[in-house]
Amino acid sequence: MAKLCLGGFPPDASPDDIRAGLERYGEVVAVTLITEGNPDKPLAMVEFAMDPISLHDLAVRLDGLWHDGQFLRVFTMLRD
Repeated sequence: MAKLCLGGFPPDASPDDIRAGLERYGEVVAVTLITEGNPDKPLAMVEFAMDPISLHDLAVRLDGLWHDGQFLRVFTMLRD
């Protein structure tokens, strides 16, 4: 399993909304919404059930995608 950090969501985004939007790309294991610091620009930590290479390919595909009036920003997490 591997994680992505995504930004560019509206302030009213919920973990369920994010999960629903990302499930078409792969099995989403968990979504944690981070609103500390700037609640108007939440970040989402999303754990996928996929190998790190596939996750990197997904990050490249999603980064810069126009969604709900904003560009998504995607960062891969270093492995544990």
